[in-house]
Amino acid sequence: MTISLNAGEWEEKKLTPYQVVVLWSEWSAAARGRLKNELEIARQENIKAKKDKQASRSYLFFVGAQDAKNPAIFHVLDHRLICTAHDELVFPVRS
Repeated sequence: MTISLNAGEWEEKKLTPYQVVVLWSEWSAAARGRLKNELEIARQENIKAKKDKQASRSYLFFVGAQDAKNPAIFHVLDHRLICTAHDELVFPVRS
């Protein structure tokens, strides 16, 4: 499974989006199903928040390896090392 992120590197006004490649061939059907469900819930939460003009957004967190040939691609092998969260990012006031 490949997950395209809404982030990446800008070069000459063109975005190269980051992608997370989930290598789940060794995962159980339950682990694959949990990730699919979590991603769909995050997507729906994001749609609702945007529609309701809320500041909260869905975020993907993972621990993975960056691809040696393409630095915009990350590989995740373990189902315990990927998750989503939906909340508002709050930054401290600069002084």
